[in-house]
Amino acid sequence: MFMINVFHQLKGALIACINRFRLNDWVLVMLVTVVLFTNETTLVSLTIEHRLQFILALIVFLQIISFRWIEWLVNHSAEKMERLAALQSMPTPYDSTSSVPELIPDDGPNGENGITILVGVRNRESTRLRNLLASLRRQTYPSDKIKILVIDYDSETPYNDAYRALCLKYDADLYRIDYRAVWCKAEAINSGLKHVKTQHCMIADVDIIYAPNYIETAVDALTEDPYRIIHSVVYETGLNIINENTDFDKDFYNILEGASPRGSDDSTSRYIYGQGIIAVCTDFLAYMHGLDERYYGWGCEDDDLIKRLKMLGLHMYSIADKAVYLHHSHPKFEGLSKFEQERSATNSIYLRSSQSIKRNSTSLPRIQKIPFVQVGYSSVAKEFVLRQKRQFISVIIPVFDKVALLKQCLE
Repeated sequence: MFMINVFHQLKGALIACINRFRLNDWVLVMLVTVVLFTNETTLVSLTIEHRLQFILALIVFLQIISFRWIEWLVNHSAEKMERLAALQSMPTPYDSTSSVPELIPDDGPNGENGITILVGVRNRESTRLRNLLASLRRQTYPSDKIKILVIDYDSETPYNDAYRALCLKYDADLYRIDYRAVWCKAEAINSGLKHVKTQHCMIADVDIIYAPNYIETAVDALTEDPYRIIHSVVYETGLNIINENTDFDKDFYNILEGASPRGSDDSTSRYIYGQGIIAVCTDFLAYMHGLDERYYGWGCEDDDLIKRLKMLGLHMYSIADKAVYLHHSHPKFEGLSKFEQERSATNSIYLRSSQSIKRNSTSLPRIQKIPFVQVGYSSVAKEFVLRQKRQFISVIIPVFDKVALLKQCLE
């Protein structure tokens, strides 16, 4: 009777484990069974009852391990499903282009002869914008062929007033976008890109100071081959090196000597730092509908832009042996909220999943080739205000004490 009960228990345990055991679990059970039932190899004399109980205990132990393994597998699968759901919840790219058209006519890019610099800014100290604009106005390239568009992305009033004065001084058009709670570089740049009339376009950050020959070198390189993505090496000035009294007309190359190129600690890395600071033919940016406005907060919008330009047939071209630029060093994530910083992870997932060339549902108009007629500076810099109608929503927050948490919530 005992043997029958033991047999039924063993049979039930085996059936319960048959779908949970891995191959090595079964091999271990078989080896232990052979050893226990081979008297010549058994070190301790055991009765049949004890041998069967030992095998049952081993099966139960392996079953527990298998359950843990299954639990890990389920959790891992759930995590993968959450990531997949996050990707599926994102809007699909506007267009997935399989063939690359010939965008540049035989006689050169469309538009006026010259280059437009697009600068997006949000609540950054005016000294940085001043240094950037001053460096653009002391270029060896003809000033009448350099158009500057500064896009103020809903900065606070004191900053906006300072930007307006600087744009008047350095003959830059100022676009101001209101009612934006979270920084979106793509929307800022695209707002200016819609008004670009020149053949070439350069995207700049407010923290950049260009060498005097930078634009001339970049335009020459694009004239030689319009399918280039012009970039250079980023030189970090170091914290607290630049102040409001710095005179770049005299000190640019002196500061450059003490600056260090930004790069990866890994010598085998091929990542190009400063990919957001590029010059290209405007036709390509217009065809792609500009930068992808689904990137907001911080991270990956520049990498995405380069990826799509390469899909159009362009190739990276460095002018670092002829012209470079300084980056006004600052703490990482300066001016970004915690939410905008954490957005980087979501942007990275979207970067890996997006494989189309065209983004955004709204196309960017592109003018045909016309002669460049402006001579010298315009008398007064223009200011354009792009306002989005504010739509209100009521938010109810139950709270008891927790003042610090409430502060974070409201921020």
